[in-house]
This record gives sequence, structure tokens and C-alpha cells, in this order.
Amino acid sequence: MRKVGRSIIIFFIALVIIEVFFGAVFFIKDMRRPPTYLKRALDYPYLYFSFKADPGNLVNEDGLYTDKSKKRDPAKYRIILMGGSVARSSRSRPDETIAYHIEKALCEKFGDIFEVVNAGMAAYVAEQEFIFTQLVLQKYQPDMIIGLDGYNDLISYESNRHTPFKIAPQNWRDFMVIQDGREKKKLSYRFKVFFGNIFRALGFIARSAQNKSDYDYSGMTNDELEEVSRAYADVLNDTHDFCASKGIEYYSFLQPVRWYLASGAGHTRFGGIKELGELYNNFDKKVKNLPYGFSLTDIFDARPDVYEDDCHVNAEGNIIFAKAIASSISRRRSKYAVF
Repeated sequence: MRKVGRSIIIFFIALVIIEVFFGAVFFIKDMRRPPTYLKRALDYPYLYFSFKADPGNLVNEDGLYTDKSKKRDPAKYRIILMGGSVARSSRSRPDETIAYHIEKALCEKFGDIFEVVNAGMAAYVAEQEFIFTQLVLQKYQPDMIIGLDGYNDLISYESNRHTPFKIAPQNWRDFMVIQDGREKKKLSYRFKVFFGNIFRALGFIARSAQNKSDYDYSGMTNDELEEVSRAYADVLNDTHDFCASKGIEYYSFLQPVRWYLASGAGHTRFGGIKELGELYNNFDKKVKNLPYGFSLTDIFDARPDVYEDDCHVNAEGNIIFAKAIASSISRRRSKYAVF
């Protein structure tokens, strides 16, 4: 009995040491990641999350980074810009955002009759934007909605491709209430509470054993790339049709990505991943074929210096974005009196 007891004690001491070791490893690993947008987020029905109101930083009750009122000025032509963190211009001052510069460009060309509401939401994919339009944005009574997206949908597929739900929001696994509830009823959950780092390490080993490495893209077949890009285009069509039913014009812009090239082998540069380049090229082709679609994937080809990472740009990049968007919708709508 003494030997058994001693063995049990040694076993648990070893577990504690291993847990502390992996805790230190994961602490260092997590520290290297940039601060997550979810630190400023809060739960929100249907959309998984929104952002906390912060009037001091111009974040309103709907989580929008804007100083525009929900009540529309009848003397203004109201445009809403939606998308992810690039559209939100999360890293920029209010007078440096893409929305601000679109409004400025249109007003300079056609007169002070425009206002642009910044409705970009960090990490949102196109499906969330579609739902967001129905739940929130239509209440702002816009004349036009502009979508600037693509990168988050690409990254969402990359992070979810080893799951049964390849086309899903980036962080949907953080909100799995039913599965989490079932897990909490299991005996193993009690151990996970105390040895979470060990279970995290075991999960990584299990994925590696199944060849589900985050760096393994061998399973991305042409059929799958077509399926994912078609699903992306279908959501854009759904958003367009909903807006049309409400008398709102809708235009979709595919954003540029630093490592993506529309032409060339693998559609990549700067060490981009060939399979993801091919998927984004599928996005590119489908958006160009939409009557309301525009591709901006080449606007920084001669100015890669404006990128701060794979998708975000500096203040000068926001101006280039805005001018390209304003110019595109101006040409497309030139037959209307307001333009």
C-alpha cells in the first residue's frame, strides 16, 4: 500500500511539473501573438460578438467606429462601409479611416451631400456582414452599402479546414455552447480544469498524428477551393438581394492581400502559400463576374510599402483604398443624378 501510495503521489507530482512546464511554454507562445480584438468584444446574438460601446473613442452602442448618428440626415446621401478590421481601419484615427476618406473624396467631387458610416467590424466574415446588415445596418437607413472584405473569409477557411465546418467565422469554436456543455458533464472535464495545458499539448499531438498540421495544405483540392469560393460569392449575392429588397444599393470590393498576385505562378509573392493564393484567385474571379463586384487586389502592387502586415495598411494606404472605392462607385453610378 505504501508503494502504491508513493507511486500515486509521484505520478501527480510529475503531472503538476508537466502542467507547469507546458503552462510556461504556452504562456510564452501566447505572448508572441498580437492582442486579440476579442478583448474589446462582447457577446452578441447571431453574430457571435460585437464591440463594447466606447463614446470616448467613437465606438457607438452598435459597436461601430463612427461619429455618425443612427438617425439619418435627410439632406445627405448615406453610405455604409462594412467589412473587417481593414474596413474599420482599427489602427487609424477617425480622420484617417477609409470611411472618412471615401466621404471626403465624394464630397470634393460632387458636393457636400454625402456621409459615410464606418461599420467595419474586426474579424467579421461575409456571412456575419450579411446578418449584420439585417440586424443592425438597415436601421441606419443607408442609400448604399459597400462591402470591403475577402481576407477574413480566406483566413477563416485556413483555420477551419480541418473541421467539418470549413466555411465558418474565424472564432466560432470559441462560442460552441452546446458542445462545451456536453464536455462539462464528462469526467475528463474535471481533469481539464486542473491540467488544461497538458490537454492542450495532447490535442496538438493528436492533430499532428492525424496529419492535421496547421502547415499542411495537401487536402486543399481544386473541388474544395471551388466550393469555398462559390460559398463566398453566394453570400455576396444574398447580401445584394437583401439590400435590393430594402431599396439599398450594394457594392462588393475584394480587398488586396500583400502576398497575393492575380497573375503568376501560384498567385503569390513574398513567401505566400500557393494553395491560399489559388483560393484567393478563385475569390477574385468570382467577384469580378458579379455585376456589383470590384476587385482591388492590384491597387498596392506598386506600393507594397503601405502594408503593415498581410492585409492592414497605413494611413496612406487608407487614402488609396478610399480613392479607388470612390472612383469605382462614381463610374458605376454615373447615370444617376446624385452622382
